[in-house]
Amino acid sequence: MDRAYGTCYCDEDCVNTKDCCFDYFTECPAQDCVVSAWSFWSGCAKPCQPSVRVRVRHVEQQPVNSGDPCPLLEERAGCREHRDHRGSHCGLNSGI
Repeated sequence: MDRAYGTCYCDEDCVNTKDCCFDYFTECPAQDCVVSAWSFWSGCAKPCQPSVRVRVRHVEQQPVNSGDPCPLLEERAGCREHRDHRGSHCGLNSGI
């Protein structure tokens, strides 16, 4: 569409319907998703036995105008703590 016929809006649906203004991609540039840094790893979910720990990050800016989507926001990893929540060493029955 030509600007002579009206206002051009930065509405990315025009990419799907193929009716974007001639200058859409310069006037409405893509903006990728932006996420925060990873948090610290959590402690193990269950002390003294194999379990998981988690770290997360948050979306700071959603993608717009067909920008790159957001990456995963949570990671999990296996872990095993050798002390219980009170700080005592795990007992013999814990398999350590």
